[in-house]
Amino acid sequence: MRVSELTNLRHCDFQGGNLRIHGKGNKIRRTKKAGIDKQISPHTFRRSLATNSNNKEVRLTTIQKVSGHSRLDTTSRYIHNSYEEIYQDYSKL
Repeated sequence: MRVSELTNLRHCDFQGGNLRIHGKGNKIRRTKKAGIDKQISPHTFRRSLATNSNNKEVRLTTIQKVSGHSRLDTTSRYIHNSYEEIYQDYSKL
């Protein structure tokens, strides 16, 4: 879902457990359930964006700007590395 589509959602777009999205070119789409069983928040998505961007070797300053953080240390706290990744980095040292 595009940000513009999300910000333009209206209450009437939710009908009978379905969501109607007005996309580019005034096309209408209906979203599929993502199958996520755990409780998530917008904050969860921000952390996922930071972590996935970092895994794709996007520069930390770019992730900072996209996230809207004023400090790099805030951005770095959003990034989660697995123990496997940490071990690989330590083994390089």
